[in-house]
Amino acid sequence: MPQFEGPSEDSPFQLFVEGNNDRHSIIHLLKRRGFNWDDRTKLVPHIRVSGDVDRLLKDLKITLKNPETYKVAAVVLDADQDLGRRWDAVRRILEPQDVSVPTLPTSEGFIASGPTGLRVGAWLMPDNCLPGSLDDFLGMLVPAGDACWNYSESVVDEAARLGAPYEVKSRAKAKIHTWLAWRKEPGVPLGRAITQSCFDTNNAVCSKFVDWFCRLFDIQLPPAS
Repeated sequence: MPQFEGPSEDSPFQLFVEGNNDRHSIIHLLKRRGFNWDDRTKLVPHIRVSGDVDRLLKDLKITLKNPETYKVAAVVLDADQDLGRRWDAVRRILEPQDVSVPTLPTSEGFIASGPTGLRVGAWLMPDNCLPGSLDDFLGMLVPAGDACWNYSESVVDEAARLGAPYEVKSRAKAKIHTWLAWRKEPGVPLGRAITQSCFDTNNAVCSKFVDWFCRLFDIQLPPAS
């Protein structure tokens, strides 16, 4: 597979994520839906890995203060255990910039324009409505009726009973990687698992994220196949 290069870091479209798994999952998910990240004839977003939530929010704040350089600034971050608290952290960055922000996010994802015309966006994994993470989002993309998916849940819980030291907040991660360990190529990274069609990238949950991404960055994709 050719090495992904993507747009340059000085793209006017900036999307901040917490980690490399987020970056590669978004890249390969959009590829599966027909988006060409390497099309040099179009402006495409640069996905910047911030490293953690605090740094991500700081990066967003800095970007919002440079409307002459950037056209779109957005974040994808985990809701974790408290969606309301995480959303409040986003609001505290946006509202001082005169961006109107609802009390809670909607299932369609957040998109708005500030007074300078810079467009801003936010998506809280998994679906803007539930607590959770990227791993929960991908769990929602497991093909319906996959018996191994349900079995992976019982395996992870049994492992915890036997003393597996993973934390409760990491249960979704333990489950998705247990399930991926049983694929034809066991234990592939999340981005490659998406490329290998382990996940249903045409289901309703995925389509909502793709729709948010495309509206945010003004992208037209070919019809889902």
